[in-house]
Amino acid sequence: MRVLLLITLAGGLGYLAYSILQGASPEVTSAETAFWEPTSPGKMLSPGGPPPESGAAADESGAANDVEVGVGAGARPGAPAPASVAADPQALAELASLLLQYPAEVEGWLVADGEQRVGAARARLVRAFGLALAGRGPKAIEVAQGLNRVQGVTGAELALLGAAVTGKGGGVRAASTGRNVLASSMGVALAVHRARRAADQGDARGAAESWSEVLLAGTQMPWNTDPAVLETWLAGLNGAQAQHRLNPRGEWPSVDITVEPGDNLTFVRRRLLAANPGLLICTGLLEQVNHLGRYIQPGDVLRAPTERARVLVDLSERVLLYLHGDEVVAAWTVGIGKPGEETPTGQFEIGEKEREPSWFPKGGAMVPYGHADNPLGTRWLAWYEAGRKTGYGIHGTNDPRGVGGRVSRGCIRMHNGGVELLYDILPLHASIEVRP
Repeated sequence: MRVLLLITLAGGLGYLAYSILQGASPEVTSAETAFWEPTSPGKMLSPGGPPPESGAAADESGAANDVEVGVGAGARPGAPAPASVAADPQALAELASLLLQYPAEVEGWLVADGEQRVGAARARLVRAFGLALAGRGPKAIEVAQGLNRVQGVTGAELALLGAAVTGKGGGVRAASTGRNVLASSMGVALAVHRARRAADQGDARGAAESWSEVLLAGTQMPWNTDPAVLETWLAGLNGAQAQHRLNPRGEWPSVDITVEPGDNLTFVRRRLLAANPGLLICTGLLEQVNHLGRYIQPGDVLRAPTERARVLVDLSERVLLYLHGDEVVAAWTVGIGKPGEETPTGQFEIGEKEREPSWFPKGGAMVPYGHADNPLGTRWLAWYEAGRKTGYGIHGTNDPRGVGGRVSRGCIRMHNGGVELLYDILPLHASIEVRP
């Protein structure tokens, strides 16, 4: 009986999503549009970066053709695409920023004057999206009635609303619609929702993969992410990956190797490289992903990741992402170069790694490790370019207050605990991409 009831409810929700969106637009009160996040820290965040390019409004009509309008959200098959409405690009950027970072403030923004600036249809779309992520699918469908028949929303936006209602499809990849900043924000917000739901359900892999999408896409929005919001994303990612990619029981691409008598991790690594040309591995990474203690025993079966480790540094967000292949495995807030000594952008590789490094300031005497004037902290990972030292690198700190700020002479500064883990899991010759 319980299974039959669940099937009936699911079928009913799908039918509602197909039929009600085609009806007349209901009257909606602000009391009925509760959003899915706790109250924000108390200020509205205006986008810190530039608004979408001048062609963004015109691009809305093109975005409507990226997917079949209303798929998963109740549009009748073959329904015409809603016509484009040239909304204020700055208003769309403000709405998209709030939707992703401070959704509890969206309703107040709309009531103030936002609805006039983005249009009634988009206001209803965003209200319905929030209700759907709050688990109020039938109410979301009611609020969204007829959206596929009116001007002012795109096919990509309707598809993401449908994904929020049904729990299927959508997400960051589905939101990749060029300059449609609202659809992009909806896609990342949907990924945040899925990451949290997966974590609540004990699905470490699902949470980790969703948080990875959030960090890769959310840090590319046309504004700088609020540091407090970014910290919640980092905590979610790192917590999930501790149970997934940095866990021997996780489901990740790997090769196995059996410990032989007389082996240590250095010998194990050598045998791995001999058997798997092109593998990029270090002993610290083997130790971390296998949760090894002080000793390994003959007969132990160890796993080695087959996807190459690499690092992506985003200077505008002041974040360092450590990846295996295309999935973020760990992430940290970092300090960057101060004005006049900016961190260089481009492609580099890890050329050397040093524990408890001494510092060699330009034109000055060597400052030993542990000295109060040595800013490098406990680890140093040097950047090479075309096989040569650049003088830049990733290091720890003697002053944790500077992490997250523009404080260094061009290097990437981390908390010592973070850089010690990165030192362990990032092999020599791993690639480093530094983007503005």
